Amino acid sequence: MEKGKKSRTVLNVLFTISLYFLQVYIILSLALYDNFSYSVQQYLVPLILVFAVIPTILGIINIVKTRGVARKVEASISTRLFIEKIALIPWFLTNFIMWFVMFTGFINPLLMVGIPIVISVGVTVTYGYFLIINLKTVVYVFARFKKKQQKISGIVLLAVIFQFIYILDLAGDVLLLIESKKNPF
Repeated sequence: MEKGKKSRTVLNVLFTISLYFLQVYIILSLALYDNFSYSVQQYLVPLILVFAVIPTILGIINIVKTRGVARKVEASISTRLFIEKIALIPWFLTNFIMWFVMFTGFINPLLMVGIPIVISVGVTVTYGYFLIINLKTVVYVFARFKKKQQKISGIVLLAVIFQFIYILDLAGDVLLLIESKKNPF
């Protein structure tokens, strides 16, 4: 395996692991919060923020590296991008369940004020990571078409638009895979 491909693979694996680690850390912190002493409790939230920055940085590095790959490599990597998204489906499902449980924890007349906060934070965090994951595909497609100086077809444009909508991003990836088989880009 060439050095560049190996480093991209390692980055993608680290990104995926860091997302899962963040989720496990949040779930365990919430589940075991009362069992920790006050001295430990005061570090739980700052550590969540630290663990949230790690996948963000790795994701941004991945986006930059994907742009470079799209400029250099002739073979399509859209299949690999699709596999990476499939590997993160359990993360999104668990993330939905985790935020739903937090939401239901606020269904108390005295805590109703927290519901909009939980919903807005949950949607913002999830959609932020969703964008980081899908921007790799968008950057790759546009960089490939710019390099080859081709006109973007309607199907490819639709697939790119789908990258910004939950669940339809996978349909967009399927469209890109089909289109790349017909007309490699």
